[in-house]
Amino acid sequence: GMSGGSIDVYDVIQQLARPEQAVLDYVGADVVDLGRVFLTDNSDWRPFVLPDGQAARIPAYIRFVSDGKGGRLALASDGVPIGAMPASSHYVDQIVFPLVDWNGDPAVLDRLPELQNHVIWAALPSPPHHLPPTPENLAEIRLRAERLHRETDYAVMAAFGGNLLEWGQFLCRMDQFFIDLAADRPKALALLDKLVESHLAGLKRFLPAVDGVVDI
Repeated sequence: GMSGGSIDVYDVIQQLARPEQAVLDYVGADVVDLGRVFLTDNSDWRPFVLPDGQAARIPAYIRFVSDGKGGRLALASDGVPIGAMPASSHYVDQIVFPLVDWNGDPAVLDRLPELQNHVIWAALPSPPHHLPPTPENLAEIRLRAERLHRETDYAVMAAFGGNLLEWGQFLCRMDQFFIDLAADRPKALALLDKLVESHLAGLKRFLPAVDGVVDI
């Protein structure tokens, strides 16, 4: 029986909408995501049409173009198509796997941040990770987290994508990464070690911004 409001798809890949206050109240929610205190202005969003024809909004920084077949292609910041949402799909499929043909040369892993930028999970981020981790942006994250923690009774959750095996699949493609785990363990472990280092460096930047004001 709810009406009005807006369907704001904050997670474009999985097509997840941000729960409005009326929904939180209806289900008796006791946890909210930190990302809900970002993208608070109308200018932060652009119109979007869901597969069933309903009007919605997506973050303005997300770039889609037509695939010429009634669907959409998601673009990285440099304009390279990295995701596909066919007309019949309810979410965005990854179409670029930067390490699918990697021969195990460890020097390639030195370019890991660059390679990750062509994976949809890094290139189409959900808030607050749409903000580059500069000192200024981290200070803004902390400011908003403190306000959410202080002014509501909700437990506050902050997501951090420190995935290991999943990032192996994102980078190498699922079938190839499983093959590497089974048949080329040194290659798989080299990638996992590099991912651990990358995630720890990211946590070292992010945790101070949310320490004491995020519950989960």
